[in-house]
Amino acid sequence: MRIGAGAGFLAGAVFAIMLVAAAAMNGRSPFFPLGMFASLVMGEGAVHSASSLPIVLGTLVTITLSMIFGAIYGLLVGFLSSQTRANWALEAITGLGFGAALWLINFQFFARILFPWLATGPQLVLVVAHTLFFGVPLGLIHAAIAESDEAEGRAT
Repeated sequence: MRIGAGAGFLAGAVFAIMLVAAAAMNGRSPFFPLGMFASLVMGEGAVHSASSLPIVLGTLVTITLSMIFGAIYGLLVGFLSSQTRANWALEAITGLGFGAALWLINFQFFARILFPWLATGPQLVLVVAHTLFFGVPLGLIHAAIAESDEAEGRAT
């Protein structure tokens, strides 16, 4: 879980940068994605707020969720052998699947019930973001850390 939380933090940064870039390329404020994250706590109004609070809160929510999801990923792949956890290709594929599962659970289940304004966004962008810009980096970073820990003889 420790490795997963650290990998989740770093993968969350990649994810957030991609969402900020996508928002800017589509003519939205680069802070729009942070408003979306802040809306999980503040409600739909955070998405359109001109205040700096959604930016700060959205950043904290992004970091927190990324680390939680990373820890869950670490827990799940912790059942795999240390050789498998250090296999970059397998971790990338596993991370891709984990990212797809996150999108499916978070946007096709929870968002539709609890945060309907999140389910109206461009789902293709969100699938790509969750799989290629969170899941794959999560798996690769996890593999790198696991490989390093394995080389140093620490338990993952």
